[in-house]
Amino acid sequence: MVFLIGLALEMAPFYLIAATICASVPTAKNVFFLASEYQVGEKSAAAMISATTIGAIVSMSLWLLFLAALYLSVFHGTS
Repeated sequence: MVFLIGLALEMAPFYLIAATICASVPTAKNVFFLASEYQVGEKSAAAMISATTIGAIVSMSLWLLFLAALYLSVFHGTS
C-alpha cells in the first residue's frame, strides 16, 4: 500500500524505498510493555509481536529484493 501511494505521489526512489521498508517493520515492543503495565492482553501482544517479527523477516527480504531490482542505482549509490 505504501509503495503504491508513493508511486502515485511520484516520490523520489530513495524516499519511496525508505517509506516502503519502514512500513514493513514488525509491531513495536511498546505494545507488550503497555499490555504488561495494564495487565490486559499480554499473551495476545506477545503472540502478535512474534508473528509480525517472523512475517517481517520474509516480507522485508522480498521487498528489498524487489526494490533493489527496480531501483538498482539507489542501492549502489549512483545517480
